[in-house]
Amino acid sequence: MNSSATPPTARAPDTANALGERTLSSPRTALLKFAVPIAWLAIGGYAVWRLWTRPDVVLDADPGSTTDALRWLFLVLFAAGLMLAFAFVAPLKRVRLGRDGLRISNFRREITVPFAAIARVRQTWLPTFRVVTIDLRHESEFGRRIIFRPAGPRRMAFWKADYSREDELVGELKRLAGLR
Repeated sequence: MNSSATPPTARAPDTANALGERTLSSPRTALLKFAVPIAWLAIGGYAVWRLWTRPDVVLDADPGSTTDALRWLFLVLFAAGLMLAFAFVAPLKRVRLGRDGLRISNFRREITVPFAAIARVRQTWLPTFRVVTIDLRHESEFGRRIIFRPAGPRRMAFWKADYSREDELVGELKRLAGLR
């Protein structure tokens, strides 16, 4: 047996790393983008539907004014969650940093955006995660706004000093785009 042969269980090297690219977005982007909205719609929608159709079973109480208030409260919370999911989670992209620009993917197709096409880079802090938004100078296949969740440690403790600190990644993208 040839000692230089790759064992069958070994993975092929990542082509992105072989090309000198670095992934900027979270490795959980696909899970967030596809599973979270579906789970919210299925589980939350089912709970709201059951609360409206069988409040006596869900709340284990006789229907009354409290039941009506809870119905509307949960419906509003469910709708707000859907709006947040479609505003911040569904548009998430996978972003890699290459020599000639950013390689951006929606998991169906991938485009390259040159650094010169970047008009603005900013970071938004949501209660459970941060997102980086890249505004482009011109329309791309994915629109003029690219949103991704940066890789790295999560900052969820809003009371800590580093919670609202801008990620180094944002400064790096601004520098590469000539914005600083």
